Amino acid sequence: MSSKFYTFFRNIAVGLAFAATLVLGACGTSSQTPADMLNQAEKSMSTGDVAKAQQLADQLADDQTIGQLSTAELCRLSVLFMHLGEDNEANTALAARAIGAAFAADRDSTQTFIEALPIADQAEIMIVATLGAPLKVKDYTEEPDSI
Repeated sequence: MSSKFYTFFRNIAVGLAFAATLVLGACGTSSQTPADMLNQAEKSMSTGDVAKAQQLADQLADDQTIGQLSTAELCRLSVLFMHLGEDNEANTALAARAIGAAFAADRDSTQTFIEALPIADQAEIMIVATLGAPLKVKDYTEEPDSI
């Protein structure tokens, strides 16, 4: 009898602890600055908590939040999405969007950031940047003769 009683209350305690963790986690995320969220996402990614890194990166991807990030933070966000995007096309698109915003904000600083990356990341981020760049299509229509 006492074993069932103990198991019952242990299950309730575990459930309450889980619920409290979810509530505290949701509250903690909303009060963080975008820079704090980016730092936490990078830390989560480096420790192998890909789900947490994805959750934080997704929160950083909205228009309002992206506008609050510095050029260096946009570059870091792009690298984060690039690493998350290895199996997810949406992340690759978000990586392209972030690096495009970084180039638009400060082309020289973005180029310096890219040059400091490991060679494999440099190649990948340049491909991502190219994907996000607007196409420049030459107009091949014939112009009428002026004669």
